[in-house]
Amino acid sequence: MKRIAAAIIVIVCIATCALAEEGSTEATLTFSSFEGGGPEISVEIDDPSVVTFRVSRSYDSPEGEPIPPGCGYRETYVFTGLNPGVTGMTVSSGSAIVARRDTRYTVAVDEALNVTLRCERALSRFWFTHGGYLPSRNYEVFMLEDEYYLCGNGGPSRKLDSSIVDELMRIVEDYDLFSWDGFAESAPFVLDGEGFCLDVAFSDGAAIHATGDNAFPEHYYDVCDEIESLLDPAAEDGEPDMAGVYKYEGDGFGGDFTITLFDDGTYSFYEGFLSSYLGGGEWYVEGPLLFMTEKNGMIFFNTFVPLPDALVFLEADSDNFPYVKVPDGGRFEKIGPAESGRTDTLSFSSFDGGGPEYSVSIGDETILSYTSDVQYVDGNHEELDGAAFTVVFSFFGLRPGSTAVTVMGCSPIGGNECYTYSAAVDESLNVALTLLTVEDMDAFVRPTPTLVVEANGTVFYASLEDNSSADALVGKLNSGGIDVQMRDYGHFEKVGPLPWPLPRNDETITTSPGDVILYQGSQITIYYDRNTWDFTRLARIDGVTGEDLLKAFGDGDVTVRFRLEWSE
Repeated sequence: MKRIAAAIIVIVCIATCALAEEGSTEATLTFSSFEGGGPEISVEIDDPSVVTFRVSRSYDSPEGEPIPPGCGYRETYVFTGLNPGVTGMTVSSGSAIVARRDTRYTVAVDEALNVTLRCERALSRFWFTHGGYLPSRNYEVFMLEDEYYLCGNGGPSRKLDSSIVDELMRIVEDYDLFSWDGFAESAPFVLDGEGFCLDVAFSDGAAIHATGDNAFPEHYYDVCDEIESLLDPAAEDGEPDMAGVYKYEGDGFGGDFTITLFDDGTYSFYEGFLSSYLGGGEWYVEGPLLFMTEKNGMIFFNTFVPLPDALVFLEADSDNFPYVKVPDGGRFEKIGPAESGRTDTLSFSSFDGGGPEYSVSIGDETILSYTSDVQYVDGNHEELDGAAFTVVFSFFGLRPGSTAVTVMGCSPIGGNECYTYSAAVDESLNVALTLLTVEDMDAFVRPTPTLVVEANGTVFYASLEDNSSADALVGKLNSGGIDVQMRDYGHFEKVGPLPWPLPRNDETITTSPGDVILYQGSQITIYYDRNTWDFTRLARIDGVTGEDLLKAFGDGDVTVRFRLEWSE
């Protein structure tokens, strides 16, 4: 039963408006319906002293013959002027099988008692795409700041004259596209052909949604021809070159803002006054929108409507910017083309648990902006210990000039590395990065870690080995010391489990008192006598005897604390 009702709804024609032009003495509204379930129409006038109406009904059945069940008919309301004035009118239509819809009109009667009816329904969005064996065509009409814009056939958005929107509404009414609503049919055995999708939304909440694949509603090709003839010239008129490079300037809460789009798909921005923040990333256009992504510690995603002369910010679909907050609908006016720019990069290697953390200092921040990204060697780096990664700095040219760029890599176990580059931006805004010097490592004051081993109130200091196992141990202990429960084994060592595994650098070792050893990647041992096996040496307590260690640790189980101390 529900399927039958749905089929009936599709074939019902509702509210075909026949609106009188200015200067006519009457206006009409005609509604299509049918006996036994068609919409029942009612009209309510806000102020009956302004206008009145009469109703007539005409059937599809030939005059003089019996009216068959379910016969279609048209109900026509004819409005005539009474007194000059303006009032509102609500037309209601609906039935048990057809959803109820209320449509508002403005009724104006001039001094000559001419009647003008205007439907208050306005177009909010119109999206139509079709293609297949014919070249694919798509059109999106949308509202922004009470103005209409068109994005046609993948091009950028441009302002649309209201007269074209009126013509689009005429197509909706002339071909009764409301009768298309709910159409969803296909010819599954056709291997090629054509498909379409129509989505229309109106200010009063009404909507049309229809799709077809080698199956089409009535007047489909006529509608395609009229839409193409109407919107193709508007979509191609004065097309801006979004692949070009442009600068845009606008305001945000906190200062001025400049955005530069480069033709390689990257962009840079400068937030002035309060923050003087530089940033950048990648930009791309999809349909009527321009998207910007920035990754500088975290990802920022911002959306704009690109117009021929401006970018309009859409706050609802954006994260906004780090410091200068742009309001919804904020405009960035095009201030002219910029020369072609390109991106240059610097890459540095590091690893989790102690590898250098890199920072950049730019001598003149009006010359360059940059973003940083971390790229891991292995996709499952979260499951690895000491996973290696690459830090990539991407630089974007802004204004001609030369400056120094200093990159500092700071690590308590890897030393502080300092590289100085000359960054030159030419008149075409191309960026050239040239390595000038690598600072002498001995010129830096580098803190040195020492492993502190403490048990029963006795403290020992151990010198760390130069291997990745010891580096990883330092990285783990950087966040605080650990307590390990240790036991005697073989009358030559204390051994206990680490709370995490460490990388292994095993080799055959003959131990001596004071050796701190990693066993099987997860056990830490302190030797007070000799033993030969495949181990990884982590550190060594110098100048102690086996007796010294046994006196401090005792004969049985003992809790040993491992921590770091740093010295210059």
